[in-house]
Amino acid sequence: MRKSEMRMYNQEFQKVMNDLILRPSIGIKDLFFLLGRYLEGMKKIVPWQAFEMDLQSPDGIWITRKKGKRPLKDSEKKGEKKKKNDEFQKAVKSKKEKKEIQIDVSFEKEKILDCTLFLEESPGSHALKIVNEMKADIQLLVMQGYKILSNQGKVLQRNQLAKFSSILNSMLEPKEIQRQAMEAIINVVNSEVGSLLLLDGTTGELKFEVALGDKEEQIKEITLKKGEGIAGWVALHGKAVLINDCRHDRRFASSVDQKIAFATRNMICVPVKVKNKIIGVLQAINKKNNGKFNKDDLKLLASLSEQVAIALENARLFNELQQLFVDSAQALAEAIEKRDPYTGGHIWRVVNYSLAIANYLGMSPEEIFCLKLSAILHDIGKIGIDDHILRKPAPLDHSEFEIIQKHPALGAEIIKRIKKLEEILPGVLYHHERYDGKGYPYKLKGKEIPLIAKIIAIADTFDAICSSRPYRLGLTAQKGKQEILRCSGTQFDPSVVKAFIKAFDRGDITDIIEGRYSAAHQL
Repeated sequence: MRKSEMRMYNQEFQKVMNDLILRPSIGIKDLFFLLGRYLEGMKKIVPWQAFEMDLQSPDGIWITRKKGKRPLKDSEKKGEKKKKNDEFQKAVKSKKEKKEIQIDVSFEKEKILDCTLFLEESPGSHALKIVNEMKADIQLLVMQGYKILSNQGKVLQRNQLAKFSSILNSMLEPKEIQRQAMEAIINVVNSEVGSLLLLDGTTGELKFEVALGDKEEQIKEITLKKGEGIAGWVALHGKAVLINDCRHDRRFASSVDQKIAFATRNMICVPVKVKNKIIGVLQAINKKNNGKFNKDDLKLLASLSEQVAIALENARLFNELQQLFVDSAQALAEAIEKRDPYTGGHIWRVVNYSLAIANYLGMSPEEIFCLKLSAILHDIGKIGIDDHILRKPAPLDHSEFEIIQKHPALGAEIIKRIKKLEEILPGVLYHHERYDGKGYPYKLKGKEIPLIAKIIAIADTFDAICSSRPYRLGLTAQKGKQEILRCSGTQFDPSVVKAFIKAFDRGDITDIIEGRYSAAHQL
């Protein structure tokens, strides 16, 4: 081999290797391209007429590339009679082997490259060294590229795992945990879709709580019995499974695919357990790019299912405590309300009017919960008002009205003693402030008034003017709406009035009045 050829060879290899290492990111197709470019560069030194190359990605996907026209095998040559002389065949085979270079690469005991290079002529002894160098360097190039691909995959996976942990640690609403955790999970294991099925405590059947993809609504109508389908088998036996050919697995329920016009190729399915009790199963379905799941995917999903189970259990306990808190607040508020025989159901209506308005203001679940508690306890300060004022069957005189104006401050005094209720103080203290600054107790105006107080102010006023008293009849709902609209910009914030009008026009307010309210409005 001439020195100039060796120099050319080394330069070409170094170019390709530098391109591989210095790229900020690389995909399996990029590695394929670099291998092809390298072989093109070698053509001047080791003349070849074709190559066939199969490369497997870390996801188990094989991609193929062919270049040039390879020589036909004896069996492929049309019209040529089959040679029967054994010695002649051996000679042909020996000659052919010299004209074909086979390059295989394995990574962690698994074959990842299968390449055949068809030479124009058998290399002489002077070229054998560079052929062997080329084979070794292709192996090095593929191994280096594969390590980069694997590391990139691990970095992406770590990022998704960090996102998954953040989801579990930042929210306690079970529905949100379920959906966002599933979105993170399918990214971690690189699957097309995923689902979470939970066992119904009454029927013992599996129900789809989350089914990511465009078939979600159809899938949620399907239930599985324990033992039915792969998910049912996992729920029954409590064992995780990895199946890369679902259609030939006897446990696979093809009827589900038929109902939703979906094709399940492969799947990982793991049980979700709380204190060794199975509460459901997690599924990752169809590895992306027609890939195959592996044992690492299975271990990862099993680990994630444990974290999902803990998060769901914590969320359930938290919600139970929240509901106990709400129930206690409601019981206290209703006990106070019973002191005023003319306002029966007032708290219930104010809470639901407030929630109906909030639906059109883009409030977060945390803000809505705070609003709900504030609305329940908005009149708690009336516990300090004498019965003769609360029960007076006639309009209040000036001195009596001055006393009733103290109830927001009295309520705030009670609330601030309970640290967990600090966030609802604004709704209790400021729900009688006016947008124009003429309210009480502090004559706040405009942006100085917190949003939850502005919402409760409209809900409270609307219920008051639509409720009858011994000395006057309440207005109709339609007239009550017009009164709220008339006071927009003076007594009430125009943006909150706009949300109230939307709720009214879409039937939410009248549904509450007539008892046809949705579950979203219930306490």
